[in-house]
Amino acid sequence: GYDLVPFIMAYYPPEITTIKFYAEIYRTKALLNEDYLVRYFIANNENRVLQNDLVINKKQSPAEVNVILAEIPIDGLISGNYNLILEVRSKENKLITYQHVLFQRSNVKIVSTPKDQLTTLDVNGSFISEVDNPDTLKEYIACLAPISSNSDLQIGQNQIALGDVQSMKQFILHFWTSKDPEKPFEAWKAYQAQVMKVNAMYSTWNKPGYESDRGRVYLQYGIPNAIASESMDPNAVPYEIWQYYKVLNQSNRKFVFYNPDGVSNDYRLLHSDAKGELRDDAWELKLHSRSQQFNNPDQQNSQDIYGTKTKENFKNPK
Repeated sequence: GYDLVPFIMAYYPPEITTIKFYAEIYRTKALLNEDYLVRYFIANNENRVLQNDLVINKKQSPAEVNVILAEIPIDGLISGNYNLILEVRSKENKLITYQHVLFQRSNVKIVSTPKDQLTTLDVNGSFISEVDNPDTLKEYIACLAPISSNSDLQIGQNQIALGDVQSMKQFILHFWTSKDPEKPFEAWKAYQAQVMKVNAMYSTWNKPGYESDRGRVYLQYGIPNAIASESMDPNAVPYEIWQYYKVLNQSNRKFVFYNPDGVSNDYRLLHSDAKGELRDDAWELKLHSRSQQFNNPDQQNSQDIYGTKTKENFKNPK
């Protein structure tokens, strides 16, 4: 009874205040024998932070086809790049499948940090007061992306575009005072030490380490507890599998990075089982795509190949 007219763009201007979407979930009647959960939400594309006020859960009963027709308000969503993510989860909260769509939001009316909160901030005598090089200040702001909220990302990008030395100093001081009111300098210094590490490990000829996928995950979640690195597998492109015993309130989460060109140091995130991160259940297939041919579009795992350790490395990175 509905006429569905597709919205052909991935760009949502300020006058559009909701995202409406339609999805179909197949074969739950054959695969599940009890009610299950549909979870849809919006996550920031740059650092995968969930917009907690835009997370919706709905219970569904198994059927041949379950239809999801829903909308999410985005009038309070500030400008930026986001993912609309829909998950199907079992009663035990196990992720069964998911889908995501990238979109861009423009909402210049929403600024969560009052302008006078920055312009009246006195930076004299602070840790940032003696830094006057605009390029250095821009770098200090840019490297905050992995740990920034959406509003801080927008304000930081605006500060970089404006290039005003005093205003950039005020933003940096405000950011770290908000993070640690008692010891903002120590918090800034500790983070800069981590940025220097990821720049040394993950930079490429055209990208600093903190802009790489590995650098972003390292800065956002900390040092992984285990890393399996493989560059000599003749049947797979170079890859790394990172394991975290704890990621926020999640346990035993893994990240798969791969290097499709096999030459540069730019390893891209291919798959993760952490909430809000990029998930691709066919990750193993893509790692081995240069050595195997697959005609089944539903196939997710590669065939067992002599000498490859992909499955073992994912199960037990070390």
